[in-house]
Amino acid sequence: MGASYSLLLVSSDEVLAATVQGHAEALPEDGGHGLTVDVATRLAEGLDRALGGGYDALLLVLGTPDAARAASFRSTFAAASGLPVMVLATDTEADAALEWLDWGADDVLTPDTLSPVSLYRSVASAVRRRELEVDRDQWR
Repeated sequence: MGASYSLLLVSSDEVLAATVQGHAEALPEDGGHGLTVDVATRLAEGLDRALGGGYDALLLVLGTPDAARAASFRSTFAAASGLPVMVLATDTEADAALEWLDWGADDVLTPDTLSPVSLYRSVASAVRRRELEVDRDQWR
């Protein structure tokens, strides 16, 4: 049996946001797999909403109007307060994926490989990893 997750997408790209929301809605209904997506169009709004709680993970499209690409990720990751942060990179940014993983991204997705299943898998894996890290830290 699957789980349902709440994802906050930070993206000023309306087409990309609609694509992500469409993938979430296209998940198979059997098995209990669910994904709801809320959209923040500016980084500052996304950080406020993420810190307010209610989300299982955050998906950041780098380069919102109020932040530079590298600074977007660093500030988001620093402020996310334990929330898994994934990056949705454009095709031209995909070469930087390893760098974003080094900075602490839980996953890096690209539009050309994004599907309903890959989106769900990425969110579920990131949330489960974060839960295991919390459990591990409690036993230390």
